[in-house]
Amino acid sequence: ELQQAAAGVPFVRLDRTPDIDGVPPEPELLERMVPLAFTGLGRIEQADPLTRGYLARTPDGLYVLLECEEPELERAMIYHPGGEHAWGDNAVECFLAVGNRERYYHFALNSDGKFRDDYCRIIDPTVDGRPFSVRHAVRKLGDRFYVELLLPVQGLCAAGKVDLTEFYFALFRERIIRTADGGSVDIARTTFPAIANNSPHTPALFARLEADRSVPAAAALQVLTGLADSNYSAEEFAEWQKRLGDRAGRLLAAPLPADFSGADARLAAVEAADRLPEMRMARNEQENCGVLLVNSDAAAGRRETVTLSAFFDAAGNEVDTVRGELLAVGNIMTRRGTRPQALFSADNILAEGFMRKFLLNGRNIAHFPELVFAPGGGEAVVVKVNSSGASPGRYRAMLRCGEAAAELPVEVVDVTLEAPEKQFVNNWANFSNPAFPFYPEEYYANELAYRRAGGLNVQWLDPVDNPLGREAARDVRNFFIVSSLPQKYLHRLYGNGIHPEDVTDEMRGEVLDFVGQLKARLAAAGVTPERFAIEFWDEPGLKEATLVMGEFARMIKAHDPEIQIWCNPLCYNPLGFPDDDEVLPFYGAWYNRYVDYSQPIQGLYFRNPGRHPLWDAPRRINAYYVHPCPGRDMPRRAFLAGLDGYGYYAWNASRCDPWNDFDGGEFDYQVVYPGASGPVPTFESEAMREGWEDFIMLKQLAQRQPELAERLADEALSYRQRRERLLDALAAEAADRP
Repeated sequence: ELQQAAAGVPFVRLDRTPDIDGVPPEPELLERMVPLAFTGLGRIEQADPLTRGYLARTPDGLYVLLECEEPELERAMIYHPGGEHAWGDNAVECFLAVGNRERYYHFALNSDGKFRDDYCRIIDPTVDGRPFSVRHAVRKLGDRFYVELLLPVQGLCAAGKVDLTEFYFALFRERIIRTADGGSVDIARTTFPAIANNSPHTPALFARLEADRSVPAAAALQVLTGLADSNYSAEEFAEWQKRLGDRAGRLLAAPLPADFSGADARLAAVEAADRLPEMRMARNEQENCGVLLVNSDAAAGRRETVTLSAFFDAAGNEVDTVRGELLAVGNIMTRRGTRPQALFSADNILAEGFMRKFLLNGRNIAHFPELVFAPGGGEAVVVKVNSSGASPGRYRAMLRCGEAAAELPVEVVDVTLEAPEKQFVNNWANFSNPAFPFYPEEYYANELAYRRAGGLNVQWLDPVDNPLGREAARDVRNFFIVSSLPQKYLHRLYGNGIHPEDVTDEMRGEVLDFVGQLKARLAAAGVTPERFAIEFWDEPGLKEATLVMGEFARMIKAHDPEIQIWCNPLCYNPLGFPDDDEVLPFYGAWYNRYVDYSQPIQGLYFRNPGRHPLWDAPRRINAYYVHPCPGRDMPRRAFLAGLDGYGYYAWNASRCDPWNDFDGGEFDYQVVYPGASGPVPTFESEAMREGWEDFIMLKQLAQRQPELAERLADEALSYRQRRERLLDALAAEAADRP
């Protein structure tokens, strides 16, 4: 489990660094090093007798020696003998992290001695600003090969103090043998330290290389479990307790920004609060308030239940038009950092084993609204407030947890949000995940309701062949993007395998038949042509196949004008995004004539200032997209560009297990997570939902005061400041209306 303590490796320091030549050092030196035992990946009870490791600190860094027996060394799989290392070679891999393990360095050496960096997981930057350049050597001797590594860790340490720094370290060996038919077979996958799950890419399970214990190190404690930027020392805690006075030892509540980080939970920023900041809201929206609950007792832990009362108006009457819900904040380790991320309602908590496995603070929130507080530790909650149907006025509710009690005031202003007539907000999403194959009956309805709250009315999925699509088809507000090509052509075209001269009459007929059958199939499900657009293939570029896309668009429109076409040009090349003189030869003759829904990628759309002859031409919808999820600013940029909408990749597109960002070759595009009764929102998905409300207010204000709306969108304001000014402007405009 991610909660488990990392295996410790004792501090051993050599006076000199062995030669890095692939030859093991003399036995006397080897005996002084720490031996490293390998076990099966995911099978920790199986020892690996063919792999032995040794480790020590030296004046030049961390030294590693691996002795890898390979009875069939001549058949070791090397995809490019004498050439570059390929993932899938017979190889060893090394993982190194420092400090809070938010990022780590990962590289591989195959048994031919070829080195490969994994650039998507490189430590960047180093403290000293120099490249992290590993010295390495591989030498074959009989039925084995030796690997020597020297990791220049001085550049990762403050003031170069390697001996006083704890590192986190793992090694992975994959034995892959070439078969007689030219294929390969995976013989064994083993690791140091023992890793019980099936991925070595799990920093929480790396071995801890201990610092020099002869030099005392200050103890590091945390306000929020797993978030190193909320660390504090025993001295800081004692000073904080002095400031608290007679409140020391109690459970305290303090406000947090709605999109807080661990740094916002520093003790210096935590003071007891009996009143949270007032929330100003329109009459039909959702706003969030972050609350930090801290146990100021250094000696004893706590187990308390957090509650939120009903809301009351100024006259003291309970109301149901302003409603609050508490969400527990789950801290997650991902490849993009360790952060507060998942937001759990009490009815959407995973089973306790999953909570402990996936979340750094899973043990503390597994029975929410009950919370577990370590001595001197804290947990964060988010108060979600919905004002749908509320009358203008002031309201209040009380949050309580142990001795902590704080009033939450809300002001509802006389503004009603009205979605623009043209609404086009999309993302890319999988309707399920193999790691979570079973969903309760209400799951998809809950997911679609949450999507709608964030403006997501465009569903990039088939409305017939999956349960989420069928649920979405029942709501006429949902629009669909569906594939329009037979599979045998789709992937060839995506890979530029079909050029204009390759298109035959038979191919044209198959494509027209496919689109006709698609239209009939969707109509039978109640999805008529005005509710969907066809896609040819994803992210077309500057290739001959793009001209085939234009030919198919012309042909389909001539055959059936009811069919609508969506396109998301990418056009990226190794030199970046191209100028128009490169784009127009591939798109100029057909794009504006046949594309109803245009959505180029952000870098291409904003490549040149001013209105673009293709991307801004009059049509049903103009939008742009980006990946990964960009946060709250995307809708504002769409408004300033005069666009109808925006989109991002992806809502949920994990490589393997959506809750584990380290079990595939790249980071997951995961904005929401699978929960017990519906998707688990995150700070990212909430930022996009808030951005949609910003977009509505900007569009709404622009109908009557376009110059003011553009000025508010363009000013260098925080999201909170911009939102407040938009509410003020819309409220003033409503008051002046007859």
